[in-house]
Amino acid sequence: MTVVLNRWVGDLNEGIQDQLLVGGAVYNFTGAGNPQLRVRLFNVSSWTVLTTVTWQTISTGIVQYAPQSSDPIITTAGRYIAQWYVPSMPSGNPQAGPLFEIVVADPTGATDFLTQGVGSVRTGMAWLIGRARQIIGDTNPASYVFADGAIQNALDIRRTDVRYVELYPDINFQQTGPVQWFNYFDVRYGGNWEVAGASDPPFITNFQWQDLNGINPYTFDYQTGKCVFSASQTPPVFLTGRTFDIYTACGDLLTDWARQVKLDFDFAVDRSPIQRSQKYAMLMDAAKDCYSKGRPRPIHMVRSDVIL
Repeated sequence: MTVVLNRWVGDLNEGIQDQLLVGGAVYNFTGAGNPQLRVRLFNVSSWTVLTTVTWQTISTGIVQYAPQSSDPIITTAGRYIAQWYVPSMPSGNPQAGPLFEIVVADPTGATDFLTQGVGSVRTGMAWLIGRARQIIGDTNPASYVFADGAIQNALDIRRTDVRYVELYPDINFQQTGPVQWFNYFDVRYGGNWEVAGASDPPFITNFQWQDLNGINPYTFDYQTGKCVFSASQTPPVFLTGRTFDIYTACGDLLTDWARQVKLDFDFAVDRSPIQRSQKYAMLMDAAKDCYSKGRPRPIHMVRSDVIL
């Protein structure tokens, strides 16, 4: 299972830990009742209260959610609005935290990720979409500029479909015994791979084009492109999958965002100027910054004055 919680990507089965603040400051919740986590699908108005939340450190407001097999964010994929809630406080006034987003993909037994109202987005794109939102600053679920599908489209334009690219082996020298190879790295594309799906998963093969997951199990870091084998694996090792130039895609998104505000005009109210054009300029500056961090792209040039 993959979850994107605001700016964190991880395994929801491990639980969620957070710190509750009051007025933006650390607060001692000693004497308060048990905290709760309230969740609802993005297109649903009613809340589901998850009660398996405990105080990890009540004096500083650290809470921990322990997932249960029956919880909706375990059984149903989709985009959720979530909120920490403390119904019983010594003051008598309950405390509700700010809204945040949880995007869940590939839960056990879940239906297709996008049947829950988030558009026709591939399941394995959840973490990349969340990362793109972080880069461009489009993180408020209540006022998204771009739908998930629009972000996926922008990423797909900057996508590279890779077949059998060789991974770089990290040699592990032993004081005694043979050389071993456990770690392999994507040094050509630099990570940002789509998470494995049922129909077209990224996979690692040996020189005989055999999928090594059934021969020598491995874990793959989709963000960095690092592959770690459970046992030493002799090179060469090859990777097949989809990788994305996420910063260039975010530059495209920021440019599209800037187009939306370009027609906003400056005006003055009671001699106080309102500079709406600043927003366009700042979005374009952010787009230039993203483009500068994008992957280099080779181009083919032909000289007309040379006969080959």
